[in-house]
Amino acid sequence: AAETIADIFLCPLEAVRIRAVSDPEFCDGLADGFGKMLKAEGVGGFYAGLAPILAKQVPYTMTKFAVQGISADAIYGSMGKTPADLSDSQNVS
Repeated sequence: AAETIADIFLCPLEAVRIRAVSDPEFCDGLADGFGKMLKAEGVGGFYAGLAPILAKQVPYTMTKFAVQGISADAIYGSMGKTPADLSDSQNVS
């Protein structure tokens, strides 16, 4: 859920940034780009790329957390300990 919320806030910035990079004549900076994009495409223009961003970020984040969990379990297993056996500074999660 946190990744999705972050992507919703990030999407307008990414839309303006990508437009500015692909068309250097489009704007003179982010503030100028936001105004021009809003005027040309409306609010929907800022979120046209939301589905591709979510299709990339959600699986990435899920995989990252899964790998971190598996790695933590392996580390604890190699030490013969559980997280409860260790102090906060010794825990990996």
